[in-house]
Amino acid sequence: MSETRGTARGLNNRLHRAKNNSFTLLILLTASVLLLGWSCNAIDRDEPIPSYLHIAEYELSVPSDNSQGSAATDIRDVWLDVNGQSVGVFEVPVTVPVLDNGDDLFVLAQAGVRNNGRSDNRIRYPFYKIYRDTIKRVEGALDTIRPVITYIDGAVFPWLEDFEDRTISMEIQSDLSTIDTFRLTGDSAEVYNYNTKNRFSAYLDLGTGEQNVECWSIPTFDFPRGRAVYLEIHFRTDVLLTFGIIPMDNDIQAGRVSILTLKETGGQWNKAYISLGEDLNNQSYDDMDFKVFMSAFNDGTKTNPKVFIDNIKVIHQ
Repeated sequence: MSETRGTARGLNNRLHRAKNNSFTLLILLTASVLLLGWSCNAIDRDEPIPSYLHIAEYELSVPSDNSQGSAATDIRDVWLDVNGQSVGVFEVPVTVPVLDNGDDLFVLAQAGVRNNGRSDNRIRYPFYKIYRDTIKRVEGALDTIRPVITYIDGAVFPWLEDFEDRTISMEIQSDLSTIDTFRLTGDSAEVYNYNTKNRFSAYLDLGTGEQNVECWSIPTFDFPRGRAVYLEIHFRTDVLLTFGIIPMDNDIQAGRVSILTLKETGGQWNKAYISLGEDLNNQSYDDMDFKVFMSAFNDGTKTNPKVFIDNIKVIHQ
C-alpha cells in the first residue's frame, strides 16, 4: 500500500511538472509570435529616405572697383534652413541629411563667423547676404551647393585700407609709443596672399627689449548708434595685439575703449571680425566721433617681434 501511494505521488508530481512546462512553453511561443509580428511590422513600415546637401566653402564676390575691398573671408559656419525649418549650424564644408517629403527643397544658407575671434561666439554675420537656392528633392541623392555671396545692399564702407597705393591711413601716437615707424612690405613671404593684386602689407617691428606702440586711424568716423558696426582685418602677429575705439570730442581724445586682444598667430595670417557697435552705444559718447586704434607690446622676451596687418574694413549700414 505504501509503495502504491508513493508511485501515485510520483506520477502526480510528474504530471504537475509537465503542466508547468507546457504553460511555460505556451508563454514563450506566444511572446515569440508577438515579437515576430512586431518585427514584421517594423520592417514593413515605410521609413523616410533622406536626401543630402553638401555645403561647400563660401566665396565672397566684391566689385572690381575695390569699393568693398578684398574678397578674402574667414567664414567658418553655415546656418542652414530648409523649407522654413532650421536644420542646424555646421562647420563648412559639410554634408547634411535632410528629411523632408516636399518635391523641392528651399534652402537658406547664412554665412557664420567667429564674433570677436571667439570660437564660443559664433554668429550669422550681418553684412553677408543670405544664400538662397532651390533643389529638386530626390530620395538618397546628394546635391552640392557652392555658395557665392555678396555684402548686403546698403552696406557702408567708411574705411578701406589695403596698402596697395603704398600709403598707410594709420599713424603712430608718439606720446604712447617707443617706436615711431609704420612700414610697408612687398616681400612675398610676408604679404598676405601675395599676387599681382596683393603686393603690399603693413607691419610694425617692435625691436628688442620692452617696446610698445599705439596707432590710430587717420580718418575720424561718425558711426551710427544702435546698429551693427564691424572692423574686419587680416593680421599676423608675434605679440598680443589689441583693437578698440577712441571717442573724440571736438578733435580731443575723450576716452579709450579696448574691445579685443588677439593672440600670437605663429607666423600665420588670420582674419578677425570685431564688433564695435556695443561700445559705441555708451551714452557718455553721444554726439562724439571715433577713431579706431591698434596697440601692441613687446615685454622684452622676444627679439624683433613683428605685427603685420592688411585688408582693413569698417562696415555699417
